[in-house]
Parts: sequence; structure tokens; C-alpha cells
Amino acid sequence: PRLGQKRSRLFQIKGEPPNPAKLPTGCYFHPRCHKATEICRKKYPPEFNIGEDGYAACWLLEKGEA
Repeated sequence: PRLGQKRSRLFQIKGEPPNPAKLPTGCYFHPRCHKATEICRKKYPPEFNIGEDGYAACWLLEKGEA
């Protein structure tokens, strides 16, 4: 976020962020993501450019489903 720049509210998934000392295998958010698939549980996703100043790491972006 940048000061003085208004943006829409970010999508929020329920639950608590993962414990950095005990990260799950695969995507760190798969235990609380309602769209998680088998690959999410096994492999961390690559980063995808989502705009001028941003990126996201999600297997659904590879499929165009996010």
C-alpha cells in the first residue's frame, strides 16, 4: 500500500496465517483456502505478474481461474 492512494479492499481468506516455524508443504495457504487442489498441497506455486506493481503465487492463476 502507498500513503494517499485509495484502493479497494483486498480479498481475505478465513483463518490464521501459517506459523513461519511450521509451514505446510506446498502452498502455505492451502489449509485455509476453499479453492485449494491437490497440487496446492504438494508444490509451492510460481509467481505470476498481476499488474504494474504486483505479483501473486497461486496455481489457479496458471489456469486462469483465480
